[in-house]
Amino acid sequence: MRIQSKKTVLAIRIILPILYVLLLALMFTFGRTHAVLFENKKAADGSFKAFDAIEVTFNNEEPLELFKGDRDKILLRGQKHRVVIRFTDGREDFVGEFRIPLFQDTILLSLPALVEGLPSAVTPFELYTEPAKE
Repeated sequence: MRIQSKKTVLAIRIILPILYVLLLALMFTFGRTHAVLFENKKAADGSFKAFDAIEVTFNNEEPLELFKGDRDKILLRGQKHRVVIRFTDGREDFVGEFRIPLFQDTILLSLPALVEGLPSAVTPFELYTEPAKE
């Protein structure tokens, strides 16, 4: 099949690269995997306490159990995530959301800070840091 119209050929040559770039941007944004370290620890400054025992579910996946002072890791794809925390002490379940910065590979999520609504609940976590030279 040959296209006879020069306008149609020109339009296809312009539109096709634009579609490729859009597809690449979508794949990068929604297909990127992030490591999320989540913890149930008290704050160093005492602004919040750790929970005795909780069950955490991310994006309707399999629930994970954490006790006071525990830290675990999960790989999540995308930027926006839903978390459900079930308390063993009879409190009502907490349902919340958090966002991962686009170019951040690993974050540290403090579950007690997330329940309290503190902005410090999501912090960048650097895996590879250079030691300070003296």
